[in-house]
Amino acid sequence: MGRTPPVAMKRVHEGLNGYIKSLRGPGEIGVPNVQPRLPLGPDAPIPGGMRPIPASSQAPKKTNATIVYARTAVNSNRDDEFGRVRPTDVSGVLMAIQEGDLVFTLRAAPATRQPLGQNVKSFSLRRVNQILRNEAEDNVEEAQRTHLKWCPDGVCHNLDGEDPYHEFKDFALDNVALHGFTRFSTLPLASTKVRNTDRVLVGLIELEPRRFEFRLFTSCQITTGKLPFAMDRLRKAWTVGRVVDGKQSKNMVTINVSIDPVAPEPTGPTEWPYMLVPDPSHAGKMIKELVAVYTVQEQLERMWLDGRNAPRLTQIELDANARMGP
Repeated sequence: MGRTPPVAMKRVHEGLNGYIKSLRGPGEIGVPNVQPRLPLGPDAPIPGGMRPIPASSQAPKKTNATIVYARTAVNSNRDDEFGRVRPTDVSGVLMAIQEGDLVFTLRAAPATRQPLGQNVKSFSLRRVNQILRNEAEDNVEEAQRTHLKWCPDGVCHNLDGEDPYHEFKDFALDNVALHGFTRFSTLPLASTKVRNTDRVLVGLIELEPRRFEFRLFTSCQITTGKLPFAMDRLRKAWTVGRVVDGKQSKNMVTINVSIDPVAPEPTGPTEWPYMLVPDPSHAGKMIKELVAVYTVQEQLERMWLDGRNAPRLTQIELDANARMGP
């Protein structure tokens, strides 16, 4: 009885039949009969697939896998277009991106003068706050300030090509976890006591007029009323992720990263948000129904305050309904 060659078995079990065509000699060009998906017509039954399940695109999707994208890790040990280098940066060591750090990107116009395909630049939380301080000290015009353009991108999963002694002229690659499980540093938090199921958040704080700063905090600090800043100073906020292991290692926890804004961007006074609901007086007809809109502060309090703050929660709903008008 003949034996199937290993290469043929590999192609069958991975669903690669018709994908790869062997060439007989140099210069030969061949086009295989590509069939990327299982045949299925409009009125045909769903095919049963192959068994065992092949290790190809037909395999079950690993939905809890960490999604990592490569960014350019911009440190403060050299000049860049987003801020000047200050002598107190200590060669960038204090502001360099490290594993477990929250990193930011700048929502800027595409750099058409530069070659396309370059990696997105990422900045550490400390570096972004230094840039915002520079803008406040230099009295930069409002149109040129960047506090509303910075957006959290993810958590540094690891660094490739890290250059601690600054021997090279290029930046390291920052592999940023955009979704999934990764380690997170608790050092930037005001309190390193992070518990399982806590939500880690980052907010844009207006410390004083025209002076902004990004700060990390947790949902537990909202519930217990121990935020390191006044809630009315909060201008924007994002959820970084949920803590799944509060004692991963020293000064490190494991979080499930998911960068989401706490409250939607304002749509303007003439475009109040609404949803379509069935019209009770006409079958098959949909009508618009206005929905309540909450500020960042109100949304955070609605999510994390408990029954001990019932009067405050009631007042939030009354204020949101009053803004909708009659």
